[in-house]
Amino acid sequence: MFDEREIKDNPLISDSNGAWQELVDAMNPASLLVLIQSRMGPDLLRRSTPEDVLQDALMNAWRDRAKVEWRGVRPFRAWLLTVIDNRLRDLADYEHAQKRGGGRAPISIDAPSRGNASSDGQRPQWLVATTTPSRMAVMREQAVAIRTALESLHPDVRDVVRLRVVEQRTLEQVADQLGMHISAVRRRLVKGAQEYQRLVMKHLSGRSIALTPADQLTSALDSAAEGADGPTARRADSSPGLGRRKKST
Repeated sequence: MFDEREIKDNPLISDSNGAWQELVDAMNPASLLVLIQSRMGPDLLRRSTPEDVLQDALMNAWRDRAKVEWRGVRPFRAWLLTVIDNRLRDLADYEHAQKRGGGRAPISIDAPSRGNASSDGQRPQWLVATTTPSRMAVMREQAVAIRTALESLHPDVRDVVRLRVVEQRTLEQVADQLGMHISAVRRRLVKGAQEYQRLVMKHLSGRSIALTPADQLTSALDSAAEGADGPTARRADSSPGLGRRKKST
């Protein structure tokens, strides 16, 4: 799960580098990389990386931030996924046009349009700080851990865990998509999330990546136990084994 921290002030109207970096971190960028890769075909992966797509989407989101009503981390993450899908569509259209002998290359983060750049024409400092080589290396390692854990899960629980923990669907949405009764979704989520947690920890053990075992998947398991996405499920929680959760008071 992502880290829905107590971001009380609207970061969309803030020029603070720290506010934007905190927002990006709260959305669990590693899980976004997993989602992006799952939506890219072989042709796109030969031309672009999930990291490129995420950076471009973040730039577009930053450019259009004034158009978005701030309602919290979860809704903003959902909106960012639509930005990501639009970016992938642009890349796919360009790939198709290239095969036909033409096409205009989509604008890259390395060539920001007006409104994308900071006052000196460079990438905004929050994006530079968020996407340093060391941070991107950690994100990639975390993404590998998430993807490996999902692929290792039993098929009976894999889709439930992926939809609830990584894609952040509600229990009702998971049940509707999979054509299952919600009680079956809860049972499979509890079973699958615990195994998923173990697999993530196994992959990251011995690596120099922050890991807080006691905080893993708390919200996913709480929501399954409650039977709804109620108050407990909305507590600030961690990425799937990849960060820290601020304890409730």
